[in-house]
Amino acid sequence: MKVKLLSLALLASSFTFAQLYTPAGTLQTSSTNYIGIGTNAPEASLDINANSSIPIIRGSGNYIPTGLRFIDDSYTQSGQVKEWSIWKGNTWAKGLGFMRYDAVNSCAGGICDVPLFLADDGNIGINTSSPQEKLSIYGKHYTSTILLHADNDGNAPADLMIWASEPGLTYSGVGIGNNIKNRLNGVSMERINPSKGGSYIRLLDNEINFNLVSGGGLKQQTLTLHSNGNASLQGKFEAKEVKVTLTPTADFVFDENYNLPKLEDVEKHIKEKKHLPEIASAKVMEKEGVNVSEFQIKLLQKIEELTLYSIEQSKQIKSQSEQISLLKEENKSLKIQSEKLEKFEKQLEKLLSEKK
Repeated sequence: MKVKLLSLALLASSFTFAQLYTPAGTLQTSSTNYIGIGTNAPEASLDINANSSIPIIRGSGNYIPTGLRFIDDSYTQSGQVKEWSIWKGNTWAKGLGFMRYDAVNSCAGGICDVPLFLADDGNIGINTSSPQEKLSIYGKHYTSTILLHADNDGNAPADLMIWASEPGLTYSGVGIGNNIKNRLNGVSMERINPSKGGSYIRLLDNEINFNLVSGGGLKQQTLTLHSNGNASLQGKFEAKEVKVTLTPTADFVFDENYNLPKLEDVEKHIKEKKHLPEIASAKVMEKEGVNVSEFQIKLLQKIEELTLYSIEQSKQIKSQSEQISLLKEENKSLKIQSEKLEKFEKQLEKLLSEKK
């Protein structure tokens, strides 16, 4: 009897020391040597039936107050994940962290990385134990931070859509995938208001589209950047400065061998064609548009030709002015001689009258 009482006392003391309690107040085992807590029919080595309660793991409040470790002793090669652990940090990385360990502890301190961390302040970190925002994702430099794959193709990207809900807005955000909001394949950033319209940007395989959407839902492709370097714009373009580079320029007009058109020929062309030579007519411009860079060079050519005409006319005017000055001097001399002759004639007439 004393032996039985002593055995029961030792068993009770061991339960008290281990602080192990079950809903029924007993630790139950089965014929399979499984252990059940809250159930008398355990289906695994350890079967916990929480019922309406939630299992609780309490720690001591030290450096790592509490945690769980999942170890696979068969993993012994470097690079193999020998252990996953869930630690509730206190003084270090305050929060709940999911740690990964190398099979031979080749990582610093044995911890290879922290794939997921739930901080005490509510922030969530991926590959960081110090998340600065509600969601902080740390990736490797020059490699993908987030990599998504479609289910049916390991090389194809899966859809990723991030939409922000705002008052009066249908959706606003970023979408990446094969068919974002019924768009073409690519990346789409959108902000749409059902009454006021909005805008969206699409990054496609061969071009980039900047689009506007009216309040009635009418889509207008405003600006497109093509893979060949060209860009198309529907609407007005405004800028503080525009630089156009093109060769050759129109300086060939100033070459000594340049055949400057005669003004008579230019006048004849204008009367017949109603536009300058080498310049497209208004009808052609309206139909085909205008190449700004080439048109600027043509205009410069005409300005340089006009400059040559002006220089030539200036020379002619100068020559004519000099001739007029000479004629004036000759006229002045002739006038003086005429006055002298007139005076002499009067004197001669006087002498002849006196002789009579």
